[in-house]
Amino acid sequence: MKLFFSHSWKPILILLIITSVSFVLYEYSIFLSPQWLHKWIAGISGFILFLCIGFGALYVYTYSYKQGASLAEKIIASYGVPFLWAVKEVIRISVAFTIFESLYFYCSPLITGVFFGVLSEIGFVELICRKKYPSKRSQTKANPIIPLCAFIGGLSVVVFILAWGKGEYTFYIFLRGFRALFGPGQGVE
Repeated sequence: MKLFFSHSWKPILILLIITSVSFVLYEYSIFLSPQWLHKWIAGISGFILFLCIGFGALYVYTYSYKQGASLAEKIIASYGVPFLWAVKEVIRISVAFTIFESLYFYCSPLITGVFFGVLSEIGFVELICRKKYPSKRSQTKANPIIPLCAFIGGLSVVVFILAWGKGEYTFYIFLRGFRALFGPGQGVE
């Protein structure tokens, strides 16, 4: 019997290494001199970091599909790197907030948008892989309407978050929820 992530550990590991190196370069390039070198390295590493977190699921899901992974394994593997990034962000803000306030950050439009973006990618890649690799089709018994709904639904939420007041309104709702749960905080009346 194969282990649960036997079909998808390689792309997760590759993506995690690239993401980690990009994060370190992005964070510590501030110490580089001259200034143009810092901006250049931060720009490139930040872009790679964005691609890994925002679109890495396309690679992980496709690889896992081709390896014959179960639907659950493909989905969990696709969320691996974005989830670890979200955990890192929550840990980073926990230095200034209580544990419950920090956990609320998982509801932020940024993290919510990333998670729904991954859902959209999963639906998209599932549809593409069913067409491109018909021999693997028997591994997924789901109706094609389900990945289509995942693609359209996830994309719709991402577009809504970003388009509604350029994301400001959804962030305002997030802040209202924060204030309702935890109070206004310092300097807010």
